[in-house]
Amino acid sequence: MELPTYGTFDCTDVIYDKTALIPDYPKDEFVFISRVLQLFSDSIHHRLKPCNLTDSETAYCHFGIWPLLNQVVNQIQYAYCRFLVGETKLNSTNDLATYLADGTVYIQDSNLEILLLEASGAYGNRDITRNAYDHVKGAFGLYTMIKAILLKYPCADPTLLNKTSVLFLHASSRDNNIRLWRMAPTKCGKLLLLERLDKSSICLDPGDVGAMINLMQFLWSVKFHTEQAIAGVKALKASHGKRISSNQYRDLPPLVSYIHPTAIKPKKTESVSRMCDLDPVSFL
Repeated sequence: MELPTYGTFDCTDVIYDKTALIPDYPKDEFVFISRVLQLFSDSIHHRLKPCNLTDSETAYCHFGIWPLLNQVVNQIQYAYCRFLVGETKLNSTNDLATYLADGTVYIQDSNLEILLLEASGAYGNRDITRNAYDHVKGAFGLYTMIKAILLKYPCADPTLLNKTSVLFLHASSRDNNIRLWRMAPTKCGKLLLLERLDKSSICLDPGDVGAMINLMQFLWSVKFHTEQAIAGVKALKASHGKRISSNQYRDLPPLVSYIHPTAIKPKKTESVSRMCDLDPVSFL
């Protein structure tokens, strides 16, 4: 980032130069870091083209969030995932309410969604009410995603509930951070735990190396937790396939019946302004 060619189209050879690396440096990490740096150099940090993440929510997603998340999905090797962008219908809400997300990641062979993206406006936008609304809306989306997974594999072992999880990426309008959330059943399905795992922001300053390192680590964390969510779905699928062929499990209640909480999709009404009181506040 400190080289004179960074932020121009002439830096590609430098970004992908392996000569400075130690011999056993992980190839997947090198490829990932190089591609992210290329994205920033060609767009967000380009010296001749103005950064337009602040123009609109669409610009923020198109030039910032979507390309970065796409690189994360491309690094997941052992399961074929797809990343859909732009007012994407959340399939898990078919029987409840229409949910249009700013992006979803799903496992192709099962069509099960494991990650949901919401952006609450353009980069730099400040709207506490919308931020709270999108947070509550995202929690509803996660709830439907978990139910869809459990409905897909009704005969799976209930002890695997604690390995089931789905993710929520929220580009906040409370600040410039993108936060990673995870929802997972706990207490044998009596509760659904929504916890915030990490946060970072897209660095607009090409000289802030520390911020770029933080973003790289955040994106790698998204990859790790996405792989964990995929592994949980795979475990349910294997257990369901094994148990469905045995008579001793056929009369047991379906796995989704262990989930006690219910959720209702929030509506944008005149009272939505009061949702700002529900906006979570913490160090993350």
